[in-house]
Amino acid sequence: MYVNVAFPLKMPLLTYELPSGAPSDMTGRIVRAPLIGRSIAGLVVNTCNEPEVTLKKNIKAVQNIYKRVMSSSAIAFHQWLADYYLSPVGNALRSGFFDEIAAHVIRGPEDGQIERASIEGSVPSSFSPVANNPALEAICESMRLNGYRSFLYHAGSSVDEKSLLTATLTYLRGSLSNAVILVPEIAQLESILPALLGLFGERVCVLHSKLGRKETAATIRRIMSGASDIIVGTRSAVLAPLRKVSFIAVLSEHSRSYKAEEGLRYNGRDVAVMRGFYEKATVLLSSICPSVESVYNTAIGKYVMLNQMAGTEQGQVRPKIKIVPLKTGGTSLFLAPEIIKEAGNLTARGKRFLFLVSNKGYSFLRCEECGFVERCRTCDVPLIYYKNEDALKCRYCGVMQGVSESCANCSGVEIKAYGAGIDRVKEQVGVLLKAEALVIEKGRTALTAYTERSAELAPLVVGTGYAKGLAYKRDGEEKPFGAAAFLNMDALLLRPDFRLYERAIQEIMAVAQMVSNEGTLFLQTKLTQNKVLRFIRSYDFSGFYRYELSQRKEFNNPPYSRLILFTLPVRNEPGKLLIEVQRVAAGLDTSNVEVFGPVELPYHSKKYHFCIQVLMKSKERTALHDEAKSLLRKLGKLKVAKIIVDVDPLDV
Repeated sequence: MYVNVAFPLKMPLLTYELPSGAPSDMTGRIVRAPLIGRSIAGLVVNTCNEPEVTLKKNIKAVQNIYKRVMSSSAIAFHQWLADYYLSPVGNALRSGFFDEIAAHVIRGPEDGQIERASIEGSVPSSFSPVANNPALEAICESMRLNGYRSFLYHAGSSVDEKSLLTATLTYLRGSLSNAVILVPEIAQLESILPALLGLFGERVCVLHSKLGRKETAATIRRIMSGASDIIVGTRSAVLAPLRKVSFIAVLSEHSRSYKAEEGLRYNGRDVAVMRGFYEKATVLLSSICPSVESVYNTAIGKYVMLNQMAGTEQGQVRPKIKIVPLKTGGTSLFLAPEIIKEAGNLTARGKRFLFLVSNKGYSFLRCEECGFVERCRTCDVPLIYYKNEDALKCRYCGVMQGVSESCANCSGVEIKAYGAGIDRVKEQVGVLLKAEALVIEKGRTALTAYTERSAELAPLVVGTGYAKGLAYKRDGEEKPFGAAAFLNMDALLLRPDFRLYERAIQEIMAVAQMVSNEGTLFLQTKLTQNKVLRFIRSYDFSGFYRYELSQRKEFNNPPYSRLILFTLPVRNEPGKLLIEVQRVAAGLDTSNVEVFGPVELPYHSKKYHFCIQVLMKSKERTALHDEAKSLLRKLGKLKVAKIIVDVDPLDV
């Protein structure tokens, strides 16, 4: 008998011979086998009586055989994961904590304890409505049937979103086993972890990318031994080695943080749905502003919508959204007088105001004579001026240079600040309101320092995108802002991306969660007649999704098509390589697949300065993947240092 073994490496399956007396149930077992001059742990994916290779005498033998750690459905899921994201199955194994699993099995006792004592449970065969909650009833009915179903819950607020999850877990408390709860950011774990610990105690464990090796290994041991079967974490937790998942919840399913940006570039939300499919589990996707793809999936029957998309016309109490035109002149070039006035009125009454901007630093510097803005020579993006350091800095590679007294383009000397970063907004707020504003720019660590710095929270806060969607608490209580202002809405509405409107409404709704229901969210813009702003102002989600889907369909963009993006980073200008990639791309079958590029672009990396990109698009997934695999094989024959394949990319 022979076995095909996957190793946690970027390589295909390898065939090995089994020693005499090997168990008949080899699929899913961990084995040790010789590879690259040493003995390495791998997973048996399947068995065969006759290997595909012709020279049997060259086939090496398996050295050690250990316990079975993966079911047939789990193996099928990992094979789908590798195939869909155009990666060897070894990459899928590595992403799924295989090294920690193998270490636990090989080093642990061989008897009894390696095969986990699964925490058994069953959902009641019948139940009565709980607090007249149809959404909860639908989820519990799916659990009772012990089959696959994916639900999409469009929550009215982040509180509603967590309430449904808590109600579900509370109702199933005595019977639920093997569940995974996903959040997009580590900072959001603290908002649900106390409730989970209260319900399930030591059965709960946490998985995320910031855990050290020892912590991750200890967590995997708890899962493998059966001590923990309620897993809460970020994207990677969806691959936790539970024997058979029964329930998966994905909070803020629209979040871009679910998309891996290195290694196996999977989307945690989509992987959650497919794991639920393979393991016959119930999947709950929830969001205050669901992704367009998920809404589309409810329309075609792939997901079940648990409620109608609620607008203000249905009585949902939400902060008022007000469009504020940004006009030239006045006391500030980038702060509308109405916003400054409201901030002053609120702080005078003991309430707080949040200013949100896109950029760090002070501003850009622009030549008033020719309009030239200094750009990074590596990344080809405008350099940001940091006034305190009197220096220009790249937001990508971090390169810093001094400020020239004259324009590098026309030698003019009229160089002035253009636009506003958080430092300039803070400066202007201090001048106009005669009050110190606190800046949040470094993410969640700054948030912690802010909430604990004194008995009173800062009344005026200036933040970048890091501040959006994070809860502000004091003594365990939510302390929302009295009002907030997006100071550069135009940056959201003018992005060169077909998803720009979807991202805009999602970012705005995240900020709205930080404002009290009686407060106001100001959107400062020069594009006051933009159609999407009307949907946003009235919380008209149904209208927005109808409009957005019609636009996507007209231009054959996802979800009506699928995309695969190939990126080849290079150190210097591509030159001959670009010509070779053009030749390879020209040989693809374009009868069912559109091919865009290749194009040469700057690459935001310290190691690579340029890249070549090829984008493929098709309505037919099979045809798209077939041509993508063909392109990947051909590119592999070229002398390239790295090939990045991004299936369903979020940035195009």
